[in-house]
Amino acid sequence: MKRPAMTRTLIRRIGQYKQKNPKDTIKEIARLFDVSYQQAYDAVKKFNDPSWWKSPKRRSVKKPLNIAAENSDDQLLSEEYTYALAQISADKSMQVHDRVKLLESLTFIRKTRQQLELQQHMKRVDADVVATIVRMFQPEATDEEVIKIYLEAQRRVQS
Repeated sequence: MKRPAMTRTLIRRIGQYKQKNPKDTIKEIARLFDVSYQQAYDAVKKFNDPSWWKSPKRRSVKKPLNIAAENSDDQLLSEEYTYALAQISADKSMQVHDRVKLLESLTFIRKTRQQLELQQHMKRVDADVVATIVRMFQPEATDEEVIKIYLEAQRRVQS
């Protein structure tokens, strides 16, 4: 016969019963609550221990505002992209369907990173427009080439 799991509620009920009925033995309490002798003994012991009543300590986690202040958007995306890619490569037991879905998500993240990189290099919000114009004349241009063309054009305009 399987005994019930010892939840905090059950431990509290057993402890309260033992406080109200101090003359009852652990064996009688175990039979009454349908738990093993050891479970009843542990429940009474835990209930009487003041540290059991304290809530568990919580880990201190960096607040999102602090993380955002320490890292730029593209740096966070770059780190997450690298971490996710490493996880996919390391997990050989992943099903093909799940792997494809994750790779599609990673491709989207990579494109977003490239757009952010373009915007930072061009220092303009309409960087995607500039990139589209460049690609109209050079369809095979990579993002690095677009940046190089833009910086060259910017240098010509300034001089």
